[in-house]
Amino acid sequence: MCLGLRRRRDNRFLRAKDLDPLKDGLAVWNQVFAGVVGAPAQSFPTPPYTTLATNPESREKPFLYVDSKNHFKVFVPDVQFNSSGTTWSGGQTAGHSISIDDFFIAKPTDSFQTINKALARART
Repeated sequence: MCLGLRRRRDNRFLRAKDLDPLKDGLAVWNQVFAGVVGAPAQSFPTPPYTTLATNPESREKPFLYVDSKNHFKVFVPDVQFNSSGTTWSGGQTAGHSISIDDFFIAKPTDSFQTINKALARART
């Protein structure tokens, strides 16, 4: 038996966004706005808006990019605390880059032993 959370189509969570109420449409239920610029005022349950002035903590996903010297890198954004709005609106997002050479990239021909050894090295 598989148990999981089912997301209703009328739930919405927004964070770290500049909101345009006309474009983004606010006609759904159970909306939570955390650090959203232009969010509606707190008014739960009618309309059902829970509004936080800042987002207590958020972590953006790392992403792959190519630097000015044509080297692949992974950018890891810093954790944001008590933030509002987008992370990139004031310039580059704070964080650090890691060379792709620091990663083990598995190939279909790699054995599970080879992959497990690489994983074990990463933990030490």
